[in-house]
Amino acid sequence: MGTDLSAADHERFTRHWTLASPMVADYISALVPNFHEAEDLLQNVAIVVLRKFDQYDQSLPFAFWAMGIARYEVLSKRREFSRRRVLFTPELADQAAELQQEMSAEHEARQRALRDCLRAVGERATTVLRMRYEEALEPRDIADRLGMSSGAIRVMLSRVRCVLQECIQAKIAVADQRS
Repeated sequence: MGTDLSAADHERFTRHWTLASPMVADYISALVPNFHEAEDLLQNVAIVVLRKFDQYDQSLPFAFWAMGIARYEVLSKRREFSRRRVLFTPELADQAAELQQEMSAEHEARQRALRDCLRAVGERATTVLRMRYEEALEPRDIADRLGMSSGAIRVMLSRVRCVLQECIQAKIAVADQRS
């Protein structure tokens, strides 16, 4: 249990937390009405999530894993908050978590569609996307590695983003028609 993450793990954690933190913040805010206390609790959750990141099973959605940690942290603060007359029950915490999960169902559907759509783009585009978003390289650095101009990389990224967006929207529309 530690925060001695490699640079790649630190980048992966940052990417996951950046996407999940709004959902975690909403969950905490629903249960802790005092803005400052909710912010403090969110920071505590971020620290715990970072410390436990090596325990994260990547086959599971990161946001739900982080929500589980947030739920535990909120409930562990229940006694302190109840002394200040901020009352909530474990049932309310569960209901808020369920509601948050329902709201993120669309997000999960988008992630599945993105994975499917990524298979449809070319190998070179996939390589450029990985370099940009997994390795966090700037277009000029990608261009240097691939022997292309940075303008060509920016154009490729823009076009691939548009193709992915259209593909994702089409897949979600088909999924919505089925349900």
